[in-house]
Amino acid sequence: MFAVLAGLLFIVLIYFIRNFVVPYAYLKPIEKTSVNSNDYCTIDIRDYSEVHRTPIDDAVNIPLSILHRSVNSEECDKNIVVVSDGTKGALMAARIIKKAKKKPVYYYTV
Repeated sequence: MFAVLAGLLFIVLIYFIRNFVVPYAYLKPIEKTSVNSNDYCTIDIRDYSEVHRTPIDDAVNIPLSILHRSVNSEECDKNIVVVSDGTKGALMAARIIKKAKKKPVYYYTV
């Protein structure tokens, strides 16, 4: 009985670490003022209406809903900066980008 309970606790612990702790290792915050197009590729994952209201210079708009299809087609040899409405969307984008590009992903929120 104890072995089953310990095994179940181990599985829950691994699930928690994989889904809630590890994603933050993919993502590093960065100041908006330190981002320039010479050092970073900027991907704006906000939807089209938000981008239209507050555009970001030198950013490529790829909404989060289609990012998994478009991230491989983007040619970028630099580190990547994600522009997002919040940290949760930036985390999801970082997972997608990290799988495809294997590069550091930075973010800032607007």
